[in-house]
Amino acid sequence: MPNTKYLLIYDVTNQNDSGAMGDMARRAKSIVKHNGFSLLFDKGYHSGKELSKVQELGIDAYVAIPKVPITSQAPNPSYNVENFKYDHSSDTYTCPANQTLTTNQKWYKTPNYRFKQYKTKACEGCSLRSECTLAKNGKIIQRSEFQDAVEKNKQNILANPELYKRRQALVEHPFGTMKRQWGFDYIMTKKTKARASADVGFIFIAYNLRRLFNIIAKDQLTAYLRACIALFLATKIHLRQYILLQNPIKQVLDKIQEMRLFLSRNSQYTTTKNFGYFHSGF
Repeated sequence: MPNTKYLLIYDVTNQNDSGAMGDMARRAKSIVKHNGFSLLFDKGYHSGKELSKVQELGIDAYVAIPKVPITSQAPNPSYNVENFKYDHSSDTYTCPANQTLTTNQKWYKTPNYRFKQYKTKACEGCSLRSECTLAKNGKIIQRSEFQDAVEKNKQNILANPELYKRRQALVEHPFGTMKRQWGFDYIMTKKTKARASADVGFIFIAYNLRRLFNIIAKDQLTAYLRACIALFLATKIHLRQYILLQNPIKQVLDKIQEMRLFLSRNSQYTTTKNFGYFHSGF
């Protein structure tokens, strides 16, 4: 099925789970035997390192982009980092005031990735500095080693806004209904994971049945259920007839086996009149 377009949808509420995205993509690829599908993830999975892993597998990823923290925003949003233009050939940034930010090519390390810093001395006398940054040393941009993967994901999201809305409709709506309308907003895990899983399974079944009733017209659903009942009854009748036939068939087979044993024991003395001693029972 190399041309099939799969749409795999995941949801997450714990942002510490982002490390799982690359592993899930790898498992999905091994299951479907190709990479001709798209992956949609919640913003909790947004990680440059994991995006890079998914893209290396040749899979298109659409991961919701988290909002920029207030502490990382410029006094004037027009001077946020996303409005600075990066040039790959020169490895520089150009700010909205048309000043060039360069790097010393040194890599700085964090527990999960490396990054380079970009800055310019033009910040010292820039008339727009108060709108761009409040930092004492001027504007400093940190570019992760996985920034290209982050930018590619951003382009995917912007180019296909309706695709991500589809994910929200399919994934968020069921949980919203169960949690907000039905009050199923917590799970008792102290009574073992198996029981908690059973509770969740029951609520999922209830939701699916409710959706089935809403999607299918009443007349169509009634006709379908009647057809299922008729099929069940017909199967039951045939099954009963088969069971009733088992005893006579077994008796015939048993008698045949008795006849074979009788003949084998008396083969050297058997004549036509000896068959009178064997009662077939039929």
